[in-house]
Amino acid sequence: MTLAWKVPMPEVNSEEFARLLRYRVCLSDEEVTKLLVQIQPLVRVYDTLFCMQEPFDLRVSSFFWQADTTREVTGLTKLGEVYTLHAFTGYHAIFKPTVAEVLAAIPPDVTDRVRAFELFGPKDRDDFYRQWPAIMQNYQVGLAVLYQ
Repeated sequence: MTLAWKVPMPEVNSEEFARLLRYRVCLSDEEVTKLLVQIQPLVRVYDTLFCMQEPFDLRVSSFFWQADTTREVTGLTKLGEVYTLHAFTGYHAIFKPTVAEVLAAIPPDVTDRVRAFELFGPKDRDDFYRQWPAIMQNYQVGLAVLYQ
């Protein structure tokens, strides 16, 4: 399986990282579980979106590792994009986003319209260095595409 990393990661300067950190929300497991009834994590393989397998760990394992390529998703339209913060694993080649981290980044004023999200993260060393202020504080930055 090949993931399609088509979205270049923007540079995250100190000011942008401080803003992301300031508005970071921590959701309880109950809140995350409630949101998962409505919002489905997706993965793109080549040009096709697929649902993620359930159940997946909310806070420890990357949901990328549980792709279910048997349930193709169609009929969604892009609602917008949001930056997400993820605990840094210590090695730039490992982007380990959790469902809780992504759901926490979705603005409350659009949560009721979001039906799914697709997440992009640093894919190479250059992306890693574009996130240096975040890395120095033990975070990586992702970009979630929100769908309705």
